[in-house]
Amino acid sequence: LTRPSRRAAAVYVGQFLNNAVHGEGTIKFPGSGSYDATWTRGVASDGRYTFDDGECRPPVCVLRAPEPRP
Repeated sequence: LTRPSRRAAAVYVGQFLNNAVHGEGTIKFPGSGSYDATWTRGVASDGRYTFDDGECRPPVCVLRAPEPRP
């Protein structure tokens, strides 16, 4: 018998406000990398993804939220 593999969950370390990520924080994706961002009520407004090897590969190395619509 074999067991199904269990994937590790992503972990958020940072600030919260009213049970939502808010402020500075990092999401660590096991075996992949991490996303450091500024969060506003659960939505990343600015951030940077870095792979586990320390590299930042375009186009994912700098991510910005879309501008709000008028």
